[in-house]
Amino acid sequence: MSKPIETHAMSAEPRPGRLHVVLSIVVIGQCIFVFSAGIACLAMTWDPCAMFSGVLLAPLPGFLGIVRYAATFRKHAASARMATIFALILGSLVAFMLVVATIEFLAGGELPPTALVFPLTVYAAPHLWNGFLNRRWRDELVKSGYERADRRFRLSMRELLAAIGVVGVFLGLTTYFVREEGPQYAVAVSADEAPIDLPKNATDVAYCKGGGGIIAIEFATTEEAFRDWAIQVQERYGEEVIAVAEIANACRIRNYESMIANSSAPLEVIVTNGLQFSWEVDDDIFGHGCFDRTTGRAYYYKFSR
Repeated sequence: MSKPIETHAMSAEPRPGRLHVVLSIVVIGQCIFVFSAGIACLAMTWDPCAMFSGVLLAPLPGFLGIVRYAATFRKHAASARMATIFALILGSLVAFMLVVATIEFLAGGELPPTALVFPLTVYAAPHLWNGFLNRRWRDELVKSGYERADRRFRLSMRELLAAIGVVGVFLGLTTYFVREEGPQYAVAVSADEAPIDLPKNATDVAYCKGGGGIIAIEFATTEEAFRDWAIQVQERYGEEVIAVAEIANACRIRNYESMIANSSAPLEVIVTNGLQFSWEVDDDIFGHGCFDRTTGRAYYYKFSR
């Protein structure tokens, strides 16, 4: 009597839903954006704070983007598990930041600005939503027992073109972020090339940036333009403000040249005839500016304690 022929049903290839695919693409795009920003921060070797931010920003989004692709488009169950964990971690962190910032604004009797709420929400929501969808996708992959027939890592022509596109976007974003940040210091540049907003008539700008957002800058302008600009700066940043006033004795302000490595320039510029102002936030961040009526030159220094 012949033995019955055993048949094995081949596991059907699972397919992610359209929403899952769309959210995965959004998350991968966000990962490329943040990873590029992190790499750009690492390029600012003169700013330890920026480099530290780069160390924090780059690894997790970079890793998440890779496992996210492997999970959704290569149907890899282990990658789906890791993508779920890291997407929920990133999304939860950003959502937590949003909640804390919102509470602080509401406690102060203000609504949180759209410029804060919108980007944090746009970043957190797809990560959290995709994390939950990806958990179900991972369970579906495990239950189906699906495995790629060829486990060797090979890129199809479509994947190769997509990879080239991703690399191009990454290089473009990183270059943009580095250029947007500008050099550490510059001399005789225009107001448009300055790292902060200046009066429209500002010319012959010179500046130097230090770690943690410190900046010393000087430029040529008029007394009227300086006064208007000082008021705008105070309204934008200051919680405790010393209004624009005549210099009583002398205004001492940090010389941008003294912040350049190996510089022998004097530490301060001293102005005795002109205007001065200052602002402060929570005893932590300070801004100080003065205008020299004799030379028609303005000086500004922003620093953190």
